[in-house]
Amino acid sequence: MKADTNKSTSYTSKPWNSSENPTKQEAIMDNDKEKSLLINILPVLSMIFTILPGVLRKVPGIEVARDGILIFILTTVLTFYIRMNIGIIRGKKNAKLILLLCYLTSICLLMLIPKPESHCFWMIGGMVLSMIVDSKVGLLVHFNMTFLLGISFEHRPETVIQILIIGALMSLLSGALKQKSTVIYATIILISTNITLSFAMNNFIFDTITNYNYLGSLFSILSVIVISFFIHMLYAKFAGDVHTEVKEETIGEEKHSSGEVLDAVQSDDVKATEVTLTQEDVSDSSMTEEREANAESINEVQEKATSTDTASTTTKDPIHTKEEMDKRDDQPSNQFGETQDSSDILTQQRNLGIRTSYEVLCDTNNELLRRLKQFSDKLYDHAMLIGDLSKRAARVVGANEDLALAGGLYHEIGKLHGNNYIEEGLIIAEDYAFPNELRAIIKEHNIKYDKPNSVEAAIVMLSDNVVSTIEYIEKTGDNRFTKGKIIDHVFQMRIEKGTFDQVQLSKNDYDALKDFYHKEFLSE
Repeated sequence: MKADTNKSTSYTSKPWNSSENPTKQEAIMDNDKEKSLLINILPVLSMIFTILPGVLRKVPGIEVARDGILIFILTTVLTFYIRMNIGIIRGKKNAKLILLLCYLTSICLLMLIPKPESHCFWMIGGMVLSMIVDSKVGLLVHFNMTFLLGISFEHRPETVIQILIIGALMSLLSGALKQKSTVIYATIILISTNITLSFAMNNFIFDTITNYNYLGSLFSILSVIVISFFIHMLYAKFAGDVHTEVKEETIGEEKHSSGEVLDAVQSDDVKATEVTLTQEDVSDSSMTEEREANAESINEVQEKATSTDTASTTTKDPIHTKEEMDKRDDQPSNQFGETQDSSDILTQQRNLGIRTSYEVLCDTNNELLRRLKQFSDKLYDHAMLIGDLSKRAARVVGANEDLALAGGLYHEIGKLHGNNYIEEGLIIAEDYAFPNELRAIIKEHNIKYDKPNSVEAAIVMLSDNVVSTIEYIEKTGDNRFTKGKIIDHVFQMRIEKGTFDQVQLSKNDYDALKDFYHKEFLSE
């Protein structure tokens, strides 16, 4: 690794000066107030949307008032949770508006559709929120609707419990239900669970009415899954892909003439008088989609810079001639020391349905890595670097070195097939019988998709974050930010945001990893 040639360079933060651009700041404050208004009025609107259907159905006044007060209290709890965890919706385009529409739609469907315990179309609000916004928010919405159902329609406790279980399972499986590669499997799990619970709750009684209820429940749940899936796809298309979306709450302007990487940031967790070096602001122009997906929503990317970077990401390296490719592929792989006789083994194991071994996956002469090399030299070199760095980092904390190496090599393999590289990568991983733990890294190395659940996934994420940020700083020549400060910020941001909450790493492990990256990038 290159040594840090400017160790004496200090990292300085620029105070936020509201007088520099008062018009823009006032506009941003007005925009925030407008968005907060949607959350503030949600309890009142939910009460109105609960009372009106009751009036139309000529429900006794005391019951209408009871339902209105109940939903007001439940919705207030929901809005309180959102305010206490504002980060779960910050950075997701139109998240508050989607929350408002989904919540009120669920209330209307619940109060107007006959037999809502069997015709569960009202679950669509919680399902869409779980897919687009956050699974915990979707779960809370479903809990509120189920509670209202149990009180308003006075169903048996067993029925309410069954509906609550199905809704909770929907929220837990929302990540799989929105992926093309796993939606069928998740749907089968959900439907089979619903059928089993339905029969068990009715003591395995089969009659015309019961069978009709089973069919109605089955059809409505399938409809909710299908509609929610397509709504998520439309949202990803028109509001920006979930891995590359440009955040809407941007503050400040990028000053290209002075070469500044940072100007101003907006964050609930960072004081308005500070400017923090963010990973998104220093993302590599050739890897912008990956970098934006990894960065937390505490800091915002400038729209102009993002559009320029995105255009550069989609450009492949020039395709080499067959003679050039053969010449490159015949060169020995001396970085990892793998053998050269496995170019066809990966395909053979794939055809036989055999779980691919790490020995084959980590051989740089296998089919997939050769394709990656042909597709883009830059992407291939990046994969090699992240794989090597992750392997040595795993050795420091006693993690699985082969898994970390493979995770680095294949974390962006999905770019062979398209921009939505996480889902495409999972399809490739399934097609080539990757080990389950390696598939998890492909999904979990990107914070916008899922949090890491293994030490190796966390290491691949850290390696990718650190490398991309440092490479961008070196490319722009902005010497205000030292490599040491960049590494410290990456670790601090991940820990403060709870990115590694599900990873079994001790404080000593964190310190050891940080020390490893410092030595790696600051050594001569």
